[in-house]
Amino acid sequence: RAGAHQTAYSGHSEQGPSSYDSTPSPHQTREAATMDYSSHTHQTGESIIGSGLSDDAEPVLVKPDWFDEARFVEDAKSHFVAVQNAWDALDAKELQDYCTPELYNALKVEMAQLQVGTNHTEVDELNADIADLAIDGDYFIVSVRFSGFIKEDADGFAHAFNELWHIRRLAEGRGPWQIAGIQQNEL
Repeated sequence: RAGAHQTAYSGHSEQGPSSYDSTPSPHQTREAATMDYSSHTHQTGESIIGSGLSDDAEPVLVKPDWFDEARFVEDAKSHFVAVQNAWDALDAKELQDYCTPELYNALKVEMAQLQVGTNHTEVDELNADIADLAIDGDYFIVSVRFSGFIKEDADGFAHAFNELWHIRRLAEGRGPWQIAGIQQNEL
């Protein structure tokens, strides 16, 4: 199954639970949800499962030659939707394909408290951009800011969301990309 994810942002992992702690008003305007968060770093935001970064992480000012940013962002958007679908279906195997073992284990604990059919996530609008790059030990970490509008109730309104996903790969550019942490940001 992991072979289906072999793209610029490929491999197994990235996580993405849809258990959003803060739900903005369904009447929030799209303009408010597309604010400039460019000063945001991996140290801010409300952690869902943690940032996936240690205190020793060092910022990267020049991206590696092997890193194709445009392709990575497009693939990350596809994986965001796939992870939301896997979470809604309580498909632990699919989530495992996207996540680090640590994140996967944390998500399994949350997932055990849910029943199939209780989650419904419909992505109405999805934006993604690179918020930060870091080296953390042996890993190159890309922090991707996802924002837009989602519906979490089949009969509800789409509401704004803003999350930061920390996605890692071995620093020399080998191995799969894996979601190491997810943070939800205040809107």
